[in-house]
Amino acid sequence: MDRSDVLFVIFSFTLFPSISHLLTGSYHNYFNIYDIQGDREDALRIKLGRGPSRKSDNDLNADNIDFTRKVLHVAWHPQNDIVAVATNNNLYLYAADDDQKEDDGAA
Repeated sequence: MDRSDVLFVIFSFTLFPSISHLLTGSYHNYFNIYDIQGDREDALRIKLGRGPSRKSDNDLNADNIDFTRKVLHVAWHPQNDIVAVATNNNLYLYAADDDQKEDDGAA
């Protein structure tokens, strides 16, 4: 077996410090954030370099998934809404949009 041949891939995952959300990597340079205390269908699927979108199983066609591009390493900041997501040779940081939270309360 060649070094690049693998029988299975292990994606890392992490919990938000309040244990309300789960962050995990996936194939095709996607990572997912699940609300584990809320509705099971409430999740964000984010492609590296793009913004979030609501998860839909209809969005991805299995024939079009690039299995060589994967998010294997993820981490959540212990106090802030910041996540680190890594591929083989890139590191991305994503932060929550605090302006959106402030605008929600304005009348």
